[in-house]
Amino acid sequence: MKNLIFVLLVLSLFVVACQAPNQPKQAVGYVDNSGDPAKLDYDPVIYTIKGEVVGDINSVVRQSAPAQGSVSGYSTGSWGYVGGSFVGPQISGKNFVRLLVQSSDCSLAKYGELVILKVEDTKATALLPGDIVTFRCRVEYEVLTAVLTNETFSKDKQVKEIDWCRFAVPTIGTTIEPVLTP
Repeated sequence: MKNLIFVLLVLSLFVVACQAPNQPKQAVGYVDNSGDPAKLDYDPVIYTIKGEVVGDINSVVRQSAPAQGSVSGYSTGSWGYVGGSFVGPQISGKNFVRLLVQSSDCSLAKYGELVILKVEDTKATALLPGDIVTFRCRVEYEVLTAVLTNETFSKDKQVKEIDWCRFAVPTIGTTIEPVLTP
């Protein structure tokens, strides 16, 4: 009987070891969650949008962690020591870039349109009007805020926006002629 239990145990371990691991499903294109009215739709595609910055960059930042610090010291007789450290608050946020689209593979940012991109790349704060930049972005579905108590979500209450943008390349072009001095 012990041999039979041992053989079954070894066989079950063998079967478990030979199974292929679960692979995550690759998302390809837009995912319509209309079968589940509680879920937003999802677009996993990464889009490339190139254009000219046509306004100042606006930022929304918030403190995501408080400042921290410590002070310590000691003294002996007529001399002593006091020291410490300080770490400032952690700040995070997004920049908003007004972009005149020159090329795009995103239906929300067509050639010649003026779009507002939500950019998470902090280098965007250095952009100036006239800069030519290329971003890689996602389209994100968001929900319009409920205004009634116990209001339920429905598909007509979701909107799309261009979000999570980062520079595709760290170089920029410009439409402004450089002033050269002899």
